[in-house]
Amino acid sequence: MPPKRNLVPSSMKKRDVITCVALIIIIVTLYNKYGYVAEYYLNRYLFYSTMALPATHGARNLLLYSNSTMSLTGDHLGYGRPSLKKFLGDFGVKKVLCITYAWPNMRGGRNTGEGNQFFKESAAPAFKKIGLQAEMLDTEASVQDQIDQINSAEAYYVNGGNTFWLTESLQQPGISNALRNKVFTGTPYIGASAGTNATCPTMQTTNDMPNVWPKSSDTLGIIPFQINVHYNEFVPGHGFG
Repeated sequence: MPPKRNLVPSSMKKRDVITCVALIIIIVTLYNKYGYVAEYYLNRYLFYSTMALPATHGARNLLLYSNSTMSLTGDHLGYGRPSLKKFLGDFGVKKVLCITYAWPNMRGGRNTGEGNQFFKESAAPAFKKIGLQAEMLDTEASVQDQIDQINSAEAYYVNGGNTFWLTESLQQPGISNALRNKVFTGTPYIGASAGTNATCPTMQTTNDMPNVWPKSSDTLGIIPFQINVHYNEFVPGHGFG
């Protein structure tokens, strides 16, 4: 006699399919709502990479972030702190010059003081947490004084804000050349958001609004390709990071 077969009732098969579909829906829903938590820790400790640039024009040591703050904590440079500490530690840096051109004090002829506030409340504390001192570029000083400050710096942090403001300030006579010359001789450069966009040949991959109109779209040209900062696979309500 032929062996008996264990037949699975069709109702049980349907139940298994429904269970699988329900689990998939739950997992997708949880990921969409809380996936940024995993994203925060994975980006903080794991998902950063290095790239060798052609040494045609000189050495460049760059640490570039798409964004300075992730939505989980609101902590400025929080997720980047492990890589930031390692990067600057390799060069023995003790003090970082924070260039706040993308977050200017002067806006439309009015001094808002927001650049100073950003430096004191966000940038300086971020570097203090890894045992480093931060100094703010005196953006209200003469252009020559700003150039002197750039030339004497151990490392740079060009923060985010508005890329149009940043580009306009970089195009002051001599500023871009001073910064480029230092970076191309190996001085460490940290960029976030607009500060990362500024390392490209142009600012044409910015996602910012044109609050001012620079003379051209040319930026520092430290790297030979464009970066589109803040890019992600967009999920409604998730925001950029």
